[in-house]
Amino acid sequence: MSLRFWAKRLLKLALLGLVGGRAARGVAVLAYHSVDNSGSWLSISPNQLREHLQWLKDHHWQGLTIDQLLARLDGQPGSGREILITFDDGYENFLTNAVPVLKEMGFPATVFVVTDLVGKTSKWYEKERENIKKFVDGMSFPKKDRQVLDRMLEHFSQERLMSWEQLSRLEEFNVDVESHSCSHRFLSKLSAAELADELERSRGELQEKLGHASRTNCFSYVDFSSVVGKAAEAAGFEAGFLASLVTGAKEKNNRFALGRVGINGFYSKFDLRFALSQAAGLHQRIRRLIIR
Repeated sequence: MSLRFWAKRLLKLALLGLVGGRAARGVAVLAYHSVDNSGSWLSISPNQLREHLQWLKDHHWQGLTIDQLLARLDGQPGSGREILITFDDGYENFLTNAVPVLKEMGFPATVFVVTDLVGKTSKWYEKERENIKKFVDGMSFPKKDRQVLDRMLEHFSQERLMSWEQLSRLEEFNVDVESHSCSHRFLSKLSAAELADELERSRGELQEKLGHASRTNCFSYVDFSSVVGKAAEAAGFEAGFLASLVTGAKEKNNRFALGRVGINGFYSKFDLRFALSQAAGLHQRIRRLIIR
């Protein structure tokens, strides 16, 4: 491990000690993507997922459904440590690799699906390749990570997404199917008409195919603006999720900018513990001060 790694770890340990490991206030939201053994940024293995869920179970976290999450936003009191477990994009490996683990551990989950590509492959990685590269560069990812970006994009461009028949089966496993727009585009870059179409058509497609309209939308990438939030509300959504906890922190009390903890295959149980503690908020504030 590098000196930088240990410096970061020591800072996190110090912050955990400072807050006594207390859990962050409010409902926590985890954001997973693919459940496979590829080792990519966007992947977590089935064994890692089991470890995470076992840790949550051991530390008395209660899993929520979308209905329960919306009830909390409307003011219904919770029972303490509550968590919404989400998976973006709707990869077929969610059904084969994640559902058995979720069922085993007794957690509900939410899947955000790209309705135009249900039953197909995740073609947006190829279509949005240049925008994704710019997005990654803007996030100041380590150079060694940017070097593997092309391989990751190539891998996920071929990844199969669940079909409507497979999505219809998820209800029996206590999994909510919600909107991730129609085509996984950078929504803030769209015209007003294109934005409305992405949101309204996705919601309508879920109603037609699965018998229920989506109540929430997950905005692709770390891509959000007040215009996007207002368009989602106008389309009939009741709340919206971001891909980033930090971005969400800037939009306090905005139910269309709900932050999430992005999880990948590099997240250990320690990282999960830290992310769900009050220490994570202190860490964000320190980072923002340093960046300034």
